[in-house]
Amino acid sequence: TKLVATKCSAAAKLQIDKTVGLLRDTRADLVKVQEVADYEATNEALQRKINILKSQLKSQRTNAAKGGSAAGAAGAQEAAETESVSAADGEEMDPVERLMQAEDRIAELQLMVNRLEQEKFLAEGDAEAQMMLINGAAAVGSQAQAAEVARLEEELQAAQSDAAKWQKAYEASDFKLKLATEDLDSLQTKYESGVGGLEGHCKKLESELAAAKKSLEEASKAVTGRVEAASKSMEAANKELQRQLAEMVKEKETLEKKTEAAEAEVTAAREEKEEIKASLDIRSKEPAAGSPKAPRGEEVAGSMRDARKIKDLERQLARSNEMMAQLQKRSMDGDSTSKGLAEESKKWQERAESAEAELEELREIVKENETEI
Repeated sequence: TKLVATKCSAAAKLQIDKTVGLLRDTRADLVKVQEVADYEATNEALQRKINILKSQLKSQRTNAAKGGSAAGAAGAQEAAETESVSAADGEEMDPVERLMQAEDRIAELQLMVNRLEQEKFLAEGDAEAQMMLINGAAAVGSQAQAAEVARLEEELQAAQSDAAKWQKAYEASDFKLKLATEDLDSLQTKYESGVGGLEGHCKKLESELAAAKKSLEEASKAVTGRVEAASKSMEAANKELQRQLAEMVKEKETLEKKTEAAEAEVTAAREEKEEIKASLDIRSKEPAAGSPKAPRGEEVAGSMRDARKIKDLERQLARSNEMMAQLQKRSMDGDSTSKGLAEESKKWQERAESAEAELEELREIVKENETEI
């Protein structure tokens, strides 16, 4: 989930960067469109000036024609001055100069025409020369202004063409801007919804992690308590087993000693019994070989003592055998007890190992939950 959210955020950021780039391009286009609008305004002003120049040229030609018919009486000096002024004006009329210079020339021509109109009633003399001078000056001014008008018309057409081109670019940029704005709004909505869902999932995972940690702590405490209890029980069982084993070893040593002593007594009693039997056999055979004699009292008393002694030894032997059997039984019981204690210790050991494995498994689960978050 975290990887998906990261990819969504990266895609959203990339789209936002693209949208910002489009917005920058659109702003640049808008600046260019504004420049085109300025060019159009300038061209309109130039067109108006061109129209004014055309009307002034027309009125100038009309006035020049009227002034030529009435100025025939001008003197040679005035003609020379007019010729010099016209020549100077003709030299200054350069087609490459700007609109302000054309306006200045038109103003100068207008002043000259006004002056000629004022002097037409006083002028006498060579009317034809004056007319030629005026017509020549008018022709020179008309040619310069016509060239200027033509140049301005070409600039106007070029500016109109640029304006049309930038208008189309502006319309295309505006359409792209609308699409980019819609995409940006859609991406913003998707991004907000994705971030909200991711936050909810993260909160859910955090609650699950907290619950898992709590259960792990409880399980760890329980396992620790069980392990401690098992360890204490094992220690107590081991101590008790060692004590019992020590007692059994001591008792076994004592019984072995007693058994050895009893076996020695039994062996001695058996030997003495054999000797007594042998002597009795010998004595029982003696009367048959010789003359019958009455047994003497001492011999009878000795035989009775020997019989009692034999019985005592047989009883001691039986008791020794019984003690040996008990000793063997107790030894077997001790072995079974030791075996039971060993089995119980093994069980506790297995329980401790199982608890440790369970604790390790819970730790792995918690680590996986933390990694997933």
